[in-house]
Order: sequence, then structure tokens, then C-alpha cells
Amino acid sequence: MRVLSLLSSQRRLALLCTALATALTLALLGTMPNLFANLERISGDWTWRLAADSRQERRVVLVDINEDSLARVGPWPWPRQTMAKLSNQLAQEGVNLQVFDVVFPEPTPQDAVFRQALLKNQAIISQVFALTPNANVNTGQPQFAMPKAGCSLSAAPASGHIANAESFSGVPVGHISAGIDGAGQIRHQPAFVCQNGQAYPALFLVALAKALGQTNTPFSPDALANLTIEEGGASGPRWWLRGLPLPSYGIPLNEHGEVRIPWWTPSQQFIAVSASDILEGRVQKGLLDNAWVVVGSTALGLNDRITTPFNAVDAGLVVHAQLLKGALDGNLPVVPAMSGALTVLLSLSALLLIRRPSLPLLSRQHRSLGTILLTATLLITFLFGLKVIGLLYAGLWIDVMPASLFIVTFALAIGGLESLANNIQRARLFAHLASYLPRPVAEVLANQDPNSQVSAAKRNITVVVADIRNFSAYCENRPPEESTALLHAFFSMATEQAEKFGGRVESFSGDAVLMVWDDDTHPTDALPPAEQLSGNSHRPILVASDPDRALDAALSLLRATQPLWAQSSQNIENHSTEFLAPLALGIGIETGMATVGSVGLSRRRSHLVLGRAVMVASRIQEMTGELAHPILVGEGAAARISRHRVRSQGNFLLEGLATPCHIYAYPLEDCFETSESCA
Repeated sequence: MRVLSLLSSQRRLALLCTALATALTLALLGTMPNLFANLERISGDWTWRLAADSRQERRVVLVDINEDSLARVGPWPWPRQTMAKLSNQLAQEGVNLQVFDVVFPEPTPQDAVFRQALLKNQAIISQVFALTPNANVNTGQPQFAMPKAGCSLSAAPASGHIANAESFSGVPVGHISAGIDGAGQIRHQPAFVCQNGQAYPALFLVALAKALGQTNTPFSPDALANLTIEEGGASGPRWWLRGLPLPSYGIPLNEHGEVRIPWWTPSQQFIAVSASDILEGRVQKGLLDNAWVVVGSTALGLNDRITTPFNAVDAGLVVHAQLLKGALDGNLPVVPAMSGALTVLLSLSALLLIRRPSLPLLSRQHRSLGTILLTATLLITFLFGLKVIGLLYAGLWIDVMPASLFIVTFALAIGGLESLANNIQRARLFAHLASYLPRPVAEVLANQDPNSQVSAAKRNITVVVADIRNFSAYCENRPPEESTALLHAFFSMATEQAEKFGGRVESFSGDAVLMVWDDDTHPTDALPPAEQLSGNSHRPILVASDPDRALDAALSLLRATQPLWAQSSQNIENHSTEFLAPLALGIGIETGMATVGSVGLSRRRSHLVLGRAVMVASRIQEMTGELAHPILVGEGAAARISRHRVRSQGNFLLEGLATPCHIYAYPLEDCFETSESCA
């Protein structure tokens, strides 16, 4: 029954912590979305750096309008005749596809020449749509809309555009619109943008359709008619864009119709050729043969700079190169449509592992807030490892921040509550331990592991043994409940009096109690050992010795128990016709060296106090009836008593000892006549 109750309690604790962690996770994600989005971005950048391809990319080449090009050719914008020459030179170098990451919104007299070169050289130019609401920027004329009227649910809505001049009509165009996050990085690009009821494809889609299709000449939007958007499966993306001859199922899109930028290749692994070298014919022969080139700019003045996982400042044209390379390799990252369910699954798995860790170091008997947080740290590390492995070997992009946040909050919740429960239980156990053992001993045991070694030390102590005389006969004639109540009252009084005068109860044995005063705890100004106390000798000192305190406690206990014995005698007279000797108290006091410690196996230990002082106190306590003195004092204690008078009773050879012992008695007639003499 107790086991079932414990399991139920643990289950309630787990449910409470799960509810707390879930509520806190949702609250943090709702109130600080940017913080955790940035953390997810950092983890994503770290993942891309670990998964980066170190091989040089030769299929997709960058043509850079860099600072050197501007210095050699002239400031931007270049004349359209110069741009036409650049396109023609690329064609002469054997380029298979030209992708211009450039928009030409202003009409010029040379547009016809440039347009003719673009059409002849299989080139594609760009247009930009404003994805932020209420942009109200409309320059140029958007072109190359999808042949089907209307926009799908996955198309991103646009509120403005910067398009090419109408003089470029008929030239294939793709949009380069993308949201830039707070870190200045482009992580997603919409496959289609919707404006005025028409859908416009992304630049890389038009480039793929033109380079891989080769069915329509001249190339027109009709070539994109076979592109379809289909729903993905549970383990796949939310949408699949199909219709292109790619080495994969298609292009994976998330719930917003966006493709995640595949940052597989650091920028320096792409071959980059200066645009001025192209114009001047200073390109290595065969370098651009059958290549796909992306023409763009890294010049500061053209303001086309972004942040990538590899570089704090990089060129925007790298985005399109990455998309083309990822599509060619069939390696565009897939964001699972069931990412929310996956987060819940990962969180629940971590919850079970934290509750029941299998590692010996983290087993339940070793659980603490530190070990639970260590478990959580290992689990979060595993999640980030899973993210890297999933991307490398399955092309899956897994967001781990929500699950990691839940793991942290759950670990803190269950660790904190378990620590609180453990502290309460530890305090309760210590209170029980201190009630069965002396408190100093309990404090030592509570701070060390169980062992089977002897743990003892020699100390100079004062021992008081107090025993109820005639208690066995009393028990034979009274009910067990009454005998137990009397014994309880006696032990309670003994404990109170020992603690009142600076001592402690060492043990209870039968109807006897062993009290100890320790010199290590109470330093005293003792009398010189050579000085013997006569019957009337008394030397007051400012600081009471342990024997003085022990005798004070003995006298106080003797007086406190008198009403108890009187009540017990009344009970016997009222319920028994047999004569029984009345209950009384016998007390023996001695001071000397003793061994204090614990012995026994680690699974069953016993605390003990051994030595001549203990034996003498026990033996002279047994003699209190014979000598008609309820309090007898050994010679070791008598030598250090300074606040009381004691009288010699002579030398006695006590049982178990080889040498006689000088015994003293306290003059009880003084104590019972006036309470002041017992102070």
C-alpha cells in the first residue's frame, strides 16, 4: 500500500512538473519570440557550419561586379550596352545559363540591345516584390507571371514591387524577394509571390525550368505550366513543388510556401570571376564552359550584402547560387510538416528520461538538481546532434529550440520540487535520527556515507546513569500501557534535565538512562587532579565543571520525579493488595576517559560509549540502595566538583574492576529541606 502511495505521489509530481514546464515554455515562447528565434538561428548556423561541404563547386559560378570592376569599367549603373557586352562575353566563354541577380527598372535608349543579348544568350533577370504590408513601392512592370490565373494558398502576398522597365518584355524574369531576419540573414525564400491576383515564380525556379526544360524557344511562362504544388506526407514537407526534372521528389516548401536556403557550401568554395575580367577577356579558358553563372555584386556601393552562416558580410547573389546547387543535388532541406508533433515527441521522450534516467550516475538514489540539469544538458546536446545528423543524412531540418526549452523548464521544475521534497524528507529523517541518537552524533552521521569501519575517539566525559529501582516488579502488577506511560514520562524528564544543564542523553536501556557531559563541548576550569575533596571541602569557581552540571541535573531530576513515584505508589495501592517496594531513582556519576563512537556493519550500526567512567557510574548506581543514598559520585567526578558538598563513603571494589574505587555521596538531607541547596 505504501509503495502504491509512493508511485501515485511520483506520478502526481511528474504531472505537475509537466504542466508547469508546458505553461512556462508556451509563456516564454509567446512573450520572447525574438530571443528564442535568435537562439534557433544560432543553432541553425552552427548546424550549417558542421555540415558544410568543403569541395569546390564548379557547376555554379559567381560573376562578381566587385570594387575592382567598378574601378576598371566605371561606376554603377553600367550602360546597357556594357551589360549586353558582358552577356555576350559570357556566352562566348561557353556559359550554359546566365542568371542576373540585378533589376533594371529605369528605361534607357540602349535597352533593345541589352534585351536582344539576354534573349539570345539564355539569360534571366530579376524583379523584387515588397513582402512587408503597406510598402506602396511600385516601379517598373512585373513580368513572367504564372500562366494559370490566381494565387495558391502557398504564395506570399506582396504589397509593392521594383520590376524591370517595359522594354525588357519577353525576357525571363524571376523574383528575388526574401525576408531578412534580425541577424541580416536570408533563411527562406517564397517559391511564388502573389500580387494583383497573379503568381510570380522565384528566380531560381525560372532558372531551373529554363536550364532543365529546353522545350520552348523562346522561353515563356508557358514553360512553367507543368509546375504543381502538392501536399506532403507526415514525414515530408507541408508542400511539394513538382514538375521539374530534378533528382528528388521535388522542391520542398514549408507551410508558408517557402523554400529553406540550403547553406551547404561556404562562399569561398564557389568559383568567383570578376565582371571586369569577363569584359576584358581575361578568363581562364574552359573555366566557364557549360557552367551556370549568377551575376551579382559584392561592391559596397550597390548595397547587396547579407549575413550567412559562414560570413558576417557576404554577397546576396550567393543565395541564388546555393538554391541552384541544392536543387541540382536534390538536397534542399525538408522542414517536416509534423514538426510540432515531433517537438512534442522529443519533449515527452526527454521527460521520461529525466524522470527515470538509466545511467548509474543519474539513478534515482543519486538524483539532485545538479544531476537532473546534467541529464537535461546531455539531452539538449543529443537534440542538437540529432539536428545535424538529420540534415546531413536525411535532409531534414528540425527545430529543436522549443523541445530544448521544455527540457530545461521541466528539469528545473522537477529538480526544484524534488530538491524541496528531498530537503523536507531529509529534515524529517534527521529529526528522527536525532531523537534516537545524540544530536552531535546524528549531525556527523547525516553528513557521511554509511561504512563498516570503526569510528570512535577517546574523550574525557562525565557520565550520569539514572535507573528506576523496583520497576520490574511494578511492571508485573500494572498494565503495559501504564508502565509505558510512566517510562515515557521518566525519559522525557531525564532528557529535559540533561539538556537544561548542558548535557545530552546518550541512550535509553530498559528503565535506565545514560547521560553524558563532554569536556570538548564544555571547557571548564577544573581543580588540580591532586587536590582531593573532603566531606566539607568546597572551592567555588566562576565556571562550573561538567561534574557540577551533571550533579545539578541529577538533583533536579531527583526532585522532578518525586511526584511521579508518588502517583505510581497511589496506583499500586488502589489496584493491588500485594505489598510492593515503592519506585525510586538511583543515580551514579563519574568522570574519566571513555571511547565514544559507532561500530558494526554499514547496514546495522550501533552508537556506544565505553570506558571505566561508564562502568563505574553503572556500578555505583546499583549500590544506591545498599548505601541508602540515591546519588553516588565516583572519585573522578568528585575531584572536579566545586559547587556542591559530597561525603566520602569509603573505598569499594566494584564488580568488573581490578582496583578499588573511592565513592562519594551527596547529602540529600540538605536538598530535601530546601531547594536552594540544590541549585
